[in-house]
Amino acid sequence: MTGYYPCLQDEELVMSTTAASVSVYIDGSNLLRERERLLGSVGFSFGGIIPAHCRALQANVPSVVGLTDEAILDGSAYHIVAPVLLSNERTRLLEKIFDGFVRTPRDFFPGQSSPCLNYCVACAREDNELSNRQCWRVLANIPGNNTCAKHGLLLIRTKARSSHLSIPHHAERWIDLKSPSVKSRNGYDIQLSKDLQWLYRLKSQNCPGWKNLAAALTVVLSKRLEYQRSRHYLDVDAIVADLGKISDIARRIAPSLLHRVALARILYQRKRASAPVLSLLSQFAGIDLEGLFRLASEPGIGNTQYARFAADRIRFRGAKGPARLTAVKGRLKQFLLEHPGTSRTQLDKLCAEDTRYAMRHDPIWFAKEMPWPIKGFKSRQEWPFRDEYYLNRLRKEWPDHREPPRSSRLGAKTILRMAGLPAFLLINAQGRLPNTLRFINDLVRLPDGSLPYRSGKRRRDSLRCM
Repeated sequence: MTGYYPCLQDEELVMSTTAASVSVYIDGSNLLRERERLLGSVGFSFGGIIPAHCRALQANVPSVVGLTDEAILDGSAYHIVAPVLLSNERTRLLEKIFDGFVRTPRDFFPGQSSPCLNYCVACAREDNELSNRQCWRVLANIPGNNTCAKHGLLLIRTKARSSHLSIPHHAERWIDLKSPSVKSRNGYDIQLSKDLQWLYRLKSQNCPGWKNLAAALTVVLSKRLEYQRSRHYLDVDAIVADLGKISDIARRIAPSLLHRVALARILYQRKRASAPVLSLLSQFAGIDLEGLFRLASEPGIGNTQYARFAADRIRFRGAKGPARLTAVKGRLKQFLLEHPGTSRTQLDKLCAEDTRYAMRHDPIWFAKEMPWPIKGFKSRQEWPFRDEYYLNRLRKEWPDHREPPRSSRLGAKTILRMAGLPAFLLINAQGRLPNTLRFINDLVRLPDGSLPYRSGKRRRDSLRCM
């Protein structure tokens, strides 16, 4: 058991007290022995903003220090990380903090590689006036935060690393009371520090998880008309373009926010976002982190339309063929049941991705089940998809223009019937299926290069084979 271990101050990291405990051995040869006294093994590290092997630390520290489980969690970034995690992820994190080895901060704060230790010079001067020892604090060392919530000053960045090291960095060796104090001018940075302070003082009493937080964030963003791509999806490209206006803070907190795919993974519940990232996105949406947590804690937030269709998109994002087509048809039918009287124009606007997929892969079903389009430009939009669909059906029957079985009277109607298509398909299309017509003409062309004479009512020259 070690002979000296200081008591934790307000918002002080456990790593800071450990560094103060072994500071007298840093220049000597007894550092390894002191590590063994504190952690129970020389192979263990002193931890970072999220400590590890705390059971061994509690067993080798005098009980008068009061190093309880609550004190250890208060002296770490657990209260910043835990509310974003799911219940099973929080359980595993607690097990690692007390009985195992925790991953690096980069796993919980993506985009922040090997963060350095920071301090507020005003807080350091207050500690000096009160005769308190200098220490590293929790909120000042959250990756992405660069402002003190108490004084509104920019934090001083040091070269001391906050990762798991064999030699801890004593705060008194790095903190300079003569450092200049600069006021923070960025509103996003100031609000981020206030959000982190509120989340830390909440002590993990509200833990909605990152999936509910993402669902609440999509609901808030969907209320802005410029971000509504359709009824079920957001216009991620427009969001990324507007985030480019605050690219300086976005690159510092999470550079991936400026990429469409990474942002879509966060919004559609496929990737966990850290608390600073959620704070930035909530400010971008027009609310603070407290309002986002309040909305995410509502019982029905996980069953909203954006959350349902995001989960459905995750389920079928790798599916192909009948499974995905069945899901698309089910969504379109459900939408028409919920909104009777919807026109084709409204359907194309609100369910754009589903309508395009259904028209491309089963245009006959789409024409029969969906509302009939108004005559005009929009009614011609589905014909290219029909043309491609019919052409693929015919190519499956006769690949590479292989000659079909000859009969005494072979024509386009016979070929269409053999492929399971309507006999009067090309007549009713009135020239709007050019690729299909060209393929059938090549099939029925006579050896001399001419087309057979068509019977029935005359249409136009382009339908000569009919």
